[in-house]
Formats: sequence, C-alpha cells, structure tokens
Amino acid sequence: TETDENDTTYFVLSQLSVLRKAIAALHDYVRVKMRAMNRAQGILRQSHAFNHRQLAILAHAMQHPDANYTATAHANSHQVTRQTARTDLKKLQEAGMLNAIVVRNGFVYTVPEDLEDRLETFGKKQGG
Repeated sequence: TETDENDTTYFVLSQLSVLRKAIAALHDYVRVKMRAMNRAQGILRQSHAFNHRQLAILAHAMQHPDANYTATAHANSHQVTRQTARTDLKKLQEAGMLNAIVVRNGFVYTVPEDLEDRLETFGKKQGG
C-alpha cells in the first residue's frame, strides 16, 4: 500500500482472493468428507454384522472422532446391562472399528484415525 499512495484496493483484493480460495478448499474438503461418511453409513446400513447399538456407536464415532466410549456410558445410554455393553464394545474392537485402552479396572474405547478407511475395507469384505 505504501507504493500505491496508501491505496489499499490491491491489498484488499489480494486478501479477498486468498479468502475465496480458502473457502473453496474448505467446501471441497467438506464435500469429500460427506461423501465418505455417506458411503460408510451405507455400508453400515447394509451390514448385518453389528446390532443397532453398535451401529449407533459407529455413526457417532464418524461424527465425533475424538469421542471415547466406556461400557458404563454405553450401558446407560442404551439401557442395557454393563455386560451387554462390554460385549458390544469388544465386538467393535475385535472388528477393528474401535481401539481399546486399559484404564484402571476397565477399558476405554477410542476411535481410530482411519475409521472411514476401515469401514470401507469392511464393506468390501462383506461384499458391498
């Protein structure tokens, strides 16, 4: 702006161009993520490998990748026994859909970073 007699027009136009590109990139990213999520949810709907409680966890995990799951919380939210909740979570872990971390006397289940890829692979194995 100093070389243009303090005219900020070019500076503002340049910054607007940068913002426009960033917004377009964000829209592209969201579009790709939505397609992946829709694909993953389609795989889950067609699969008979998981019960409705497990499908609810996976749907939640796709939207909240930083979430943690415990048997107690799962039992409370689905009004099942802790043993049923443990079985649900353990089956998801064995299928590779959740990671298990030992904490005190139990487990905390976390969402793997590549959950969408794992669901895609799972769907291919299931024939979908």
